[in-house]
Amino acid sequence: MDGDSIPIALLHMERHGATSMSILRLETRTGPREQPAQPPDQAEEEPAAAAGGAPQKKERPRAPPRVYEYVHITTLFDTLRSVVIPQCVRPAHAAAAMRGHEMTMLAALIGLTGTDFTRGLPLTSGKSVYDLLPTLWMLLASAYDQSTRSLDPDKTLDAVVAHIYQARDTRFGLRFFFTRNKQKSQTKFHKHTREGSPLVTTLAQLAGSSLSERTKAMIHDVDTLRCTVKNINWLLRYWADGDFPDPIQPEFGYARTGPKGAVGYAT
Repeated sequence: MDGDSIPIALLHMERHGATSMSILRLETRTGPREQPAQPPDQAEEEPAAAAGGAPQKKERPRAPPRVYEYVHITTLFDTLRSVVIPQCVRPAHAAAAMRGHEMTMLAALIGLTGTDFTRGLPLTSGKSVYDLLPTLWMLLASAYDQSTRSLDPDKTLDAVVAHIYQARDTRFGLRFFFTRNKQKSQTKFHKHTREGSPLVTTLAQLAGSSLSERTKAMIHDVDTLRCTVKNINWLLRYWADGDFPDPIQPEFGYARTGPKGAVGYAT
């Protein structure tokens, strides 16, 4: 199963409960590709090739064989809710008000980094967003509507998305997981933006910065980013509910335009 299966399982556990759940998935690769073994006599053959002999073919690095792993969703769920997320909550007693919504909020952040059904924020990754979790979580809480289990698009843009492009000097990850790592994580944009600015200002700062034109062209405008956030609200319904709505409607960022029903951004 692909990576989306994990947040889907976490959402279902939050909504419906489960005593135990595991998912079989491809093991995460953490090392470089395996290099092909060199024959013992290769060192003797290479000089001959340099002296005019037949050139030696270089083998391409081989991908390691597929390895699968079980992810115990129950343990992951309990660890996220009881250990990881409480470290991000300020003040600590605010955690009780979020109970029953933590996995939905986390799934919304995952949607911002890109899934099978959502477009991720340009030039960001799941790891870079996770590293910001200690400073990002309460901003996410301010943009999340518990009554509808969805994001307020405008609040999300100015609080969450803007912070992702502004964040600076944020310690790697969480104390529980990274107690030995004293390095600091800085996004590639922190030198070009002012922390606390609304998204429109942040995008203008990036547009006028010394970033390359190619990098600037990859950053989405406000309307496109708003479409992404609205699309995440559909994703949360799709992942958690059996009766999900049509994604092609303005509420979820898209609309049918033109006589042939082509799909475009909803304004």
